[in-house]
Amino acid sequence: MTTIPETPTIPELLLTPAAADRIHVGLTTMRDLIRRREVASVKIGRRVLVRADSLVTFIERNTRPANG
Repeated sequence: MTTIPETPTIPELLLTPAAADRIHVGLTTMRDLIRRREVASVKIGRRVLVRADSLVTFIERNTRPANG
């Protein structure tokens, strides 16, 4: 019996405007986050796509604990 290797999971990729909408920031702010490499992205041709999981990581890194 032949075992078929597992296919790696492809992360969800969002267009830059969709990524900005997802975390409720403007397009310019999202582009700045990408430029500063605060969110992971991939460039395919002229398109810049943002990894959805990197938005979660960005939020977790920048969340401050509540007082009290």
